[in-house]
Amino acid sequence: MTNLSAERVGRQLIEIETQLDQMLANVAKLNVSMMTANSELELPAHTAQRALIKTSEAHRKLLDVRSDLIRTHAELRKISEERGDLWTGDCPPAEGNIGLDIAA
Repeated sequence: MTNLSAERVGRQLIEIETQLDQMLANVAKLNVSMMTANSELELPAHTAQRALIKTSEAHRKLLDVRSDLIRTHAELRKISEERGDLWTGDCPPAEGNIGLDIAA
């Protein structure tokens, strides 16, 4: 992989990580909005329960994707270090604990 290729991959990976973080935040905001609406409309607690469960499941799946991307990022950093390629951005460690013990 050339330095230009490594930089392109790094930029794309960081862009995807940023977009995924925004998606996670948006799903969390949606859950809050649904709960607030339920309360403001004085609806029974069970009214939006299924929808809340579904959005919570979607949030968990996005967290799983995020964990996989962090692992991908760490693996690509390791490859980059072995090859001596330029790798930009805030990378997880190439080896050792990358903070995913719970999600692994």
